[in-house]
Amino acid sequence: MHHRHNKKKMKIPQVLTAGECGQICWELRNIKHRAMVMLMYDGALRLSEVCNMQVKHVDGKLSQVFIEQSKGAKDRYVPIQPGTLNLLRDYWKKYRPHGFLFWSESQYMVPYASRTLQYLVGKAAVKALHKHVNCHLLRHSRATHLLNAGMSIYDLSTFLGHANIETTTVYLHTATERLRGQLEIYGARVTEQMAAVL
Repeated sequence: MHHRHNKKKMKIPQVLTAGECGQICWELRNIKHRAMVMLMYDGALRLSEVCNMQVKHVDGKLSQVFIEQSKGAKDRYVPIQPGTLNLLRDYWKKYRPHGFLFWSESQYMVPYASRTLQYLVGKAAVKALHKHVNCHLLRHSRATHLLNAGMSIYDLSTFLGHANIETTTVYLHTATERLRGQLEIYGARVTEQMAAVL
């Protein structure tokens, strides 16, 4: 009975806030794990894209990473924030990776296991937020945050590496929810002002 109650309580949220994503990163004390999750959130990257990232794909001068032939989409460059780049630099100084940026615990020529990263993110989220979270939710949350901040659906589609714009339109429902909230605040005020004049 208690177990069922717990399961219900820890339902997967639709979107995490930027603060919650930060809390998950903070919970990961290991610099390698934190760098992987920070990169995943910042670039709204797929789990496979982070695990298969190579050292040569990080361009510090231009603050971007190169994503090679991901999931039927075209190759793309993804800009990353200074904080993420600094974290990647600190990680690189400590581990000196070559070949894969995040290699497997056993061999540097083997990419980091996606199931391990999925497990670490899940564990950190339960500890920090008491929520069940998977890696895709970080990508989904970041995309939603960018759209809410005013990024166009076309730019978001390019950023996410979607082969088809229709795939990106799933995020529009979130923008509609935001607009509804904005209208409740500002629309009511405008209506009141208009009524005062009439």
